Amino acid sequence: MTLYCTLFDRNYISRGLALHASLLRHYPDFKLAILCLDEFTQEVLAGLALPHVELVSLSALEALDADLLRAKSEGRRVEYYFTCKPVLMLYLMGKYNDRVTYLDSDLFYFSDPSLLEQEYAPGSVALTPHRFPARLAERNQFGQFNAGWVSANSSVEGRRFVDWWRERCIEWCRLEVQETRFGDQKYLDQVPTFFPTSMFSAMPVRTWRRGISMA
Repeated sequence: MTLYCTLFDRNYISRGLALHASLLRHYPDFKLAILCLDEFTQEVLAGLALPHVELVSLSALEALDADLLRAKSEGRRVEYYFTCKPVLMLYLMGKYNDRVTYLDSDLFYFSDPSLLEQEYAPGSVALTPHRFPARLAERNQFGQFNAGWVSANSSVEGRRFVDWWRERCIEWCRLEVQETRFGDQKYLDQVPTFFPTSMFSAMPVRTWRRGISMA
C-alpha cells in the first residue's frame, strides 16, 4: 500500500475528488489521508465514504501540534494551509511508520505511478524539480522544487527532513519572495545541502497544469 496525503477546503473539493478518482483508476493499492480544512469539507467527504480514504480534521491536527495552532493567527489563510503540510506528514509517519507522499489536491494521475515509486524508493526524500524553460526563468525566484509533490520515508533521515521543514514553516511561511524563502516552497532549495545523503530528485515526473504523469 502507498500512503498519500493531501489537504483542501470547500473550494477545492471537486479537485480533491478528481485526484482520488485518478488514483482509484490507475493505482488502487493506496490510502489517501485528507486533511479537511473546514467542517463543510469534513461533512461532505464523510457522507461520500470514499474508498481508501482517511479523513483528518484540522482541529485534531491542531490539538497534536501547539506550535501549528499558534501559527494560525500569524498570516493569511492560504499561508496557514501551506504550514499544515509537513505537520500532516509527520502525523502520518508517526501513525503508520511508512513513507508519506504529499500531493496538492489539484494534481491528477494519468497513469500508474508504481514505476515512479520504484525510482524514488531508495531515497529518504524525493522532490520534484520545476525545470522551468528559459522563457519562464523568472519563476525560479519561487524555488527550484515544487512543494505540491513531496515524498519522504519514515527513516531517521526522512523524519529529520520533514521535522526541519515543519520548523521552517512554523517560523515563517509567507507568500513573499525573499532571498531564501517563499511560502513553504523555497525552503526545499536547501534540502540537497542539508540532507546530501538522502536527497533524490524525482526526475521522471512531468508536471502539466493540474496533473502529473510519467515522462
